[in-house]
Order: sequence, then C-alpha cells, then structure tokens
Amino acid sequence: MDARGSGRFFRIFLALLVVVEMAGSWALVARPAVGKARATDRSEALRVLFIGNSYTNFNMLPALVTRLAQSGNDVSAIQATAFTKPGYSLRMHWKRHRALRIIKTGHFSHIVLQSHSLDPIDRPEQLKQYVDRFVRAIEETGAQAVLYETWARHPRSSIYRNRPTLSSPDEMYRRIDEIFRIAAQRSRARLAPVGLAFRRMFDEHPDIDLHRADGSHPSWSGSFLAACVIYGVLTGNSPMTTSYHPFEVTPFQAGKLKQMAAQAIAQSANSDAFQSVF
Repeated sequence: MDARGSGRFFRIFLALLVVVEMAGSWALVARPAVGKARATDRSEALRVLFIGNSYTNFNMLPALVTRLAQSGNDVSAIQATAFTKPGYSLRMHWKRHRALRIIKTGHFSHIVLQSHSLDPIDRPEQLKQYVDRFVRAIEETGAQAVLYETWARHPRSSIYRNRPTLSSPDEMYRRIDEIFRIAAQRSRARLAPVGLAFRRMFDEHPDIDLHRADGSHPSWSGSFLAACVIYGVLTGNSPMTTSYHPFEVTPFQAGKLKQMAAQAIAQSANSDAFQSVF
C-alpha cells in the first residue's frame, strides 16, 4: 500500500473509532432515568404508578421521588410513572376505568393512590369505599398499595371562613388523618403521612412555605416534602440519606424538609407515639 493509501486507511479507521465512541455515549444517555440500583440488574427496580390529580402532578412529584432514589445509598432503582387528572377523586378514576386498566397491565410493584383533597372532609365514606376497591384490585396484581395522605389548607385559605364545621388547619388535618388511617388499616395499604409532615413543618418551620398562593396546591417545598415522605415509605430508607433537592429548594430548606419527612414517617409508624401527640 502506498503512502496515500495508508493515509486514507488511517483516516477511515479514526472515523470508525469516533462513530463507535459516539454510539456508546448515546446508548448511555438514552437509557431511561431511574434511581440508582444496588446492582446493575434492573429487575430490582421498584416500578411505581402514581394515580391522582394536581396534587400529584404539580412540580413533577413522581420525578422528584425518582431523583431522590438516584441520589440515595443502598436502595433499589425507582421507575415512576403517573396517571393524573385535574380535580379527580378515586371514585372518578374508578368510574372511568382507565386507571384500573393501567393497574392491571402495567406490572407495577407499588401504586400510590391520591384522592381529592376534600374527600376526607366532604365524602369520607366514599373515600374509604374506593380505597378498598382500588386496594383489592392492586393486590390481585401482586403490587403494594400506598395511600398518599393529603394536607390541610393554608391558614389564610377561605375554606375556614366558608365552612362553619371546618374552623382551622388543625381541625382539617385531624379529620384528614383520621379517615386516611382508618382507610389504610382496613384495606392493609401503607400510609404515606404527608399530611402529618405538612402539619409538623408548619408548626416548627413556618418560614418555609409549603403552599402555593391559592392556599391549597403545593409549592416546590411542599411537593419535595411529599416526595421525601413517599420515597421513605416506598424504600424503607430515610430521605436523610439522599443528596438530591430541586433547584427551587435551597440546601438549607431541603435538609429541614428531609428531616421532617423522616420524623413524620417514624411518628406515623408508632401509633402510640402518634396518639400521645394529640
């Protein structure tokens, strides 16, 4: 081979190396975003479905849970997906069937159920009835049901002026928590005590606003607090062992939110300690 042929061969060889390297890099980037696994076997991943409404959809709550898993130590991967509809209750999800079809065909390990925030106040028996129905359907697939306990509205919310039977955030929280605990106990679902974490956070760190301006939906801090609680319940690991926080939450705030989530999970798990607080 002459010098000109040798040079052409060398240029082709280098081009092939670049193509191979780029293909390998693309393959790494193209992988689904899941939490960090204990091992490379993806069969260990927790496949989590979130069913709910805007309380789940705001600030990409399922993605926050996944990112916490990515930054945690010694936990399985979390692959999270969601089916949400604005303003929906569990009854509405049940009646429209699509959520049930997703449950039956998605091969999930955990399903997080979030109903309308006023169901425990206005329709407690209906809430318990549809929790039971969903949990039975979830258990038939071999998955674990998790109840996403919602929170009380902000003290400045008009709901406390417009409803004579709902005098304060403490009253609203107590009624929410009572119904969720009954529903969880009788259906054998796990309870993610997000409402308890909100209540404690408001009492101990009122400078961190958990609500948006409407006094109902979560701020970024509120969604991150909910994500920390749900992450802890799903994995059994403390959110304190994670390093992730969204850009909208400062490192100081994130530390307080993770700490409060861990304390709420521990308090909720110990029913005697929980009852003694009130």
